[in-house]
Amino acid sequence: MKKVTICILALLSFTLTFGQVANNIIPMEPDRWDFDPESVEFITHRSVSAARGLNGGAQLFLKDFTFENGTIEFDAELSENGFVGINFRMSEDRSLAENFYLRAFWPINPLSRTTLQYATVVDSMSLWDLTDDYQAPATLYQDRWNHVKLVVNGRQMMVYVNDLETPALHVPI
Repeated sequence: MKKVTICILALLSFTLTFGQVANNIIPMEPDRWDFDPESVEFITHRSVSAARGLNGGAQLFLKDFTFENGTIEFDAELSENGFVGINFRMSEDRSLAENFYLRAFWPINPLSRTTLQYATVVDSMSLWDLTDDYQAPATLYQDRWNHVKLVVNGRQMMVYVNDLETPALHVPI
């Protein structure tokens, strides 16, 4: 079974949409996620249930959910330098996955092509340095929600960040 995985360094709220199925809102509540309680806390932030990474980062693994194709949407508030992203189509042993992440190193240059990146994970190693074509610029906001939408269909992915009209990144494989 493949799992959706969230790796976080910031606050997240999370929604999944699949094909013809209505929104599947996955609550940011501890019983829906596998996580290390020493590195994640669940809170209410700006009136939204969210998860916050502690001690320099965290990983959340969505329980009992299979994702192949569809739309993944999440909101992340970025306060400090670091990465926030999502792994999807992850193998049961978590050694294979697809990974998308934001690089938040302030100040963000909206023209820098290193703000967004997609990479494959093989044998638990991100191949980020082999997928230079799958990087793109984007406008990220500090200390407020950033909306991210991934539209995944087969081997193609369109990524929207804070602009749902124009894709910021296209992965055509």
